[in-house]
Amino acid sequence: MLKTLFSIFKKENTPTRALDVASTKGNTAHQSGSPQANSVPQPFTREQIDELFTRAGQSLDRGDTVTALDMYLTVLKHVPDFEKAHVMAGFLYQQRGNLTQAKHHLQTALSLNPQLADAHYLLGVIASAEGQRDVLRHNYRASLKLSPHQEHIYLALAFDLHQTQELDASISVAKEGLLCFPNSKPLWASLGNFYYLQKDMLAAHDAYVQARQEDNLDLGLEYNYAMVLSILGQPMNAMEALDRIIKRDPQHVMAHFQRGVLSLQCGQFKEGWQEFEWRWQMPALREVRFKSARERWDGSQDLRDKTILVLSEQGYGDTIQFCRFIPELASRGAQVIFVVLGPLKELMVQIPSVAILLDETAPLPEYDYYCELMSLPRALGIELGDIPNQPSYLAAPVTSVQKWKGILGATDRMRVGFVWSGNPQHANDAYRSIPLTEARAAFAFDAEFIVLVKDLNPDAKADLDSVPQVRHFGAQVGGFADTAALIDQVDVVLTVDTSVAHLAGAMGKRTYVLLSYHADWRWLLEREDSPWYPSVTLVRQGFGQPWSAVIDHTCAEILKLPRLH
Repeated sequence: MLKTLFSIFKKENTPTRALDVASTKGNTAHQSGSPQANSVPQPFTREQIDELFTRAGQSLDRGDTVTALDMYLTVLKHVPDFEKAHVMAGFLYQQRGNLTQAKHHLQTALSLNPQLADAHYLLGVIASAEGQRDVLRHNYRASLKLSPHQEHIYLALAFDLHQTQELDASISVAKEGLLCFPNSKPLWASLGNFYYLQKDMLAAHDAYVQARQEDNLDLGLEYNYAMVLSILGQPMNAMEALDRIIKRDPQHVMAHFQRGVLSLQCGQFKEGWQEFEWRWQMPALREVRFKSARERWDGSQDLRDKTILVLSEQGYGDTIQFCRFIPELASRGAQVIFVVLGPLKELMVQIPSVAILLDETAPLPEYDYYCELMSLPRALGIELGDIPNQPSYLAAPVTSVQKWKGILGATDRMRVGFVWSGNPQHANDAYRSIPLTEARAAFAFDAEFIVLVKDLNPDAKADLDSVPQVRHFGAQVGGFADTAALIDQVDVVLTVDTSVAHLAGAMGKRTYVLLSYHADWRWLLEREDSPWYPSVTLVRQGFGQPWSAVIDHTCAEILKLPRLH
């Protein structure tokens, strides 16, 4: 690493040069006639000091850092104010991890000559190792002010700003760097990443186009480019980018997985389910994947008189959506053990053909095969036209319905179940949830809104308490049975893509699902209907369209519907 760094520092004409001090040219500390020149003890003459400094640089070029440091220290013993020798000694001490000595020499160099850009840069590197962010930024900026043509410092400073979520500042620094290095692929790639994090996908796309090199494929960059294309609604172009990655690296887990997601989104289920299996190679899922000595069912094994263990996975909505495939296993002669997340158990008792229903904490009985719930479509060979889409397959428990019927009472208004945000920890929450400031557009309509989520943050609760036609029951909603009963008692559900959307669809309730321009794969592309839920209408946000406008239009349509209660 040291040799690589120094080889960069020694390059005289490259934009990434950081150190250019392996000569005495211009260093007045030992010029003829200076006091220091007369102070050098014999036998070291000025020419010998020059030669020693040069030989130290040559030793460093060979990777002999021990000899190089000894020589620089010898130079300083005889010429204590040789500023460039201080910089080189500071550099070598920093590389050794002796940051105290490194700072001493670099600060001494700057006290002799405050115009040393390299010394500022190295102090910034040390500050990074010590976690002194303000010192890092001060020194990086000072170095750039003295010597703007340092590509690596723009990259390092922009990245540090990104780490504290100062994306506007990161973008500004990257742009400054591009003024000096307009063809810098790393700076364009970094700029694209910062725009991506800001959700400015058009700008990210343009930056990635500048950064990409077709003849020298950077797999990380190409993956980010594919994701931007996907978000911008160009799935075919995104798949082409993913194919380029897979061609270069056939075991690239995320490229395979995202290709599966895009294939499913495009309705190409056969290929999609196959590639979707790569999710189990993702670190987060690989660690929690069910492990068993029994054989995993892949669709080829005969299930007659066999017991199969089906394990729910991922979110509540996924379980509600995919539990429809379980009856097919029973029709093939299997006895089904179904393991679900505890909060869903009271609803999943309704799934026909389940012999044993367990929550995730229960001990497992004997079984012959196992299969994860979201792998059933692949094993069953499900194509787009094969999705079981009965009008409803779940219902609210009767006791819960009676309870909430009494709590809600009667109304002469349209009663709308409303969900505008989901789990903030969800990886795609930024593209699922709607800010309450925009969701409030619904409350301008003459309807009663029942909030179908249990927990609200204090600010949202205080805000909604001032809206008389909004009712939120908080802790009174004990679980999915209560949520299902509330859905049962409303005329229509208006929701973003959460478990409520799946529950309402599975219950056959008239439901409008609000989808961002970057919607989840299961809602396919462009369609207003869903092959998963006949009672669901999909409302798609246009790119750049404010949510308030989408909600305003949708609520106007809802109020045209006949009431159910």
